[in-house]
Parts: sequence; structure tokens; C-alpha cells
Amino acid sequence: MNVRSLTPEGVDRVHSLLDEMKVGTTATVPSELLNSADLSEDTGISIAKPPATFDSRYQLALWLNQQLDSTSMVEGPLSVGTWTWLSLALLDVIAPLRADGTRKIGDRPLYVLEPDNWRRYYRHLLAGPCRVMRAHWNEPHITQAILAGKPHIPGELYEQIASRQELVTSRAVLALTRQLYWDAPSKSLKRGSASKGPGGIRRLYALLDQLDLTWDFGEVTDKSLLALVPTKEYARFMRQTSPATTGTA
Repeated sequence: MNVRSLTPEGVDRVHSLLDEMKVGTTATVPSELLNSADLSEDTGISIAKPPATFDSRYQLALWLNQQLDSTSMVEGPLSVGTWTWLSLALLDVIAPLRADGTRKIGDRPLYVLEPDNWRRYYRHLLAGPCRVMRAHWNEPHITQAILAGKPHIPGELYEQIASRQELVTSRAVLALTRQLYWDAPSKSLKRGSASKGPGGIRRLYALLDQLDLTWDFGEVTDKSLLALVPTKEYARFMRQTSPATTGTA
């Protein structure tokens, strides 16, 4: 399909559409909003028809990055209009229909990109995970844990790590999340990883916040960072790890 970029008027229409969807008065994206020359313009970029579903945010980000790999959309300045159009085109993936024919619509930044605000940018359900993976494009598998959730559910690990650039851009930090929490056989997070107890994701975030005072996460090695993790507290997650140097999708 041909990727389009919404005009400012088109983006305003999306805001109104999301309000209607949130209260359940509609669940349909008008074809005019996707195709009208008055509301959007052709970017000259063509991508394949997306699968109906994706198992995880990782699979979605991998597919979309591969589709956009030859363009400047990911590596260069990101267009609010383009990413918002993509949100509409992939709305069945990031806001799937419920049994009653409505959609669960969350906060606006999940669908309408806010590129100048990292605190909100990372929340976009397409641009956020795509950018996380793009930062580690030479070895995307290290993002498997942080992007383990369903496409429309970011998950606790993503929320805790992706909200801070110094963490989400660090190879060592993402490799650590994969080693601790990724269960390769089931292709999902290990049981208990999202708990608030010892060794859980929130405790890891607190540990990283403390280490940030004395360590440069852009320079620290995987081995050095792993050595700083309290063995006793994280023992249950360390017993079976998924080495960051192996495995892909």
C-alpha cells in the first residue's frame, strides 16, 4: 500500500475521530481520512499489506522497520502526519475491535506522534517501538524483552525503560533485560518478571536509577552491568538466561 502523510487538518480530524471512538459512537476509519488529497499527501513510499495480526510489539516493529528500511522515515526526522496516518492504517493491530464492535482507545500520544517530547514520543504505538529497535538495528533481538507485549499493550518493562533515553539506547541495558526476563522457548517474558517483588521489572528500574549516578550506560559492557545485579535478589531470573549474543526472532 502507498503510505500517505496527513495534513494538519487531517491530524485534527484524527483527534475528533479518536474522541468518537473513545465513547463508542464509531469504530470505523473513514476511507476519506486515509486517501483524500485534501487531508493527506502521498509520500512516494510503498509498503506491503500488513499481516492481520502480530504476536508481539517486537514482530510489529521488525516488520515495519523492514518495510521502511530503504526510506528516511525512521532514520531522519519523523513526520507527525505520516506516523499518524500509519496509526490509522494499522488501527486493527494497535486498537483491535472488541467483541461488541468497539475499540479501546487510550491516551492521544499512543496514536498521534509528539516528536518534540520524548516523554510522550516513546508512547506512540508504532513510532516508539520502531525507534527502540532502530537504535539497535544491528542486533534487534536484544529488544525482544522490552518489546514482548501485544502491539496494543506496551507493558511494564517498556514503560519503565523506554521512558528514559539513556536506558533504552544502551545496548548493555537492553541486553540485561533480555538476559533476565526473556524466555526463548515460549517467546514471552518469564513468569513473575512484571511483579513488584524481588527481581521484578520495577526493582530493576530502581537499581538502574541508582547505578545511573556512577555509571555511563552508553559505555558500560554487558558483563560489567550484569555483575552489578544483586545475585540473590535476581537468582530466579538468572538461572535460565537468554544470552544477548544469540537468537533472533
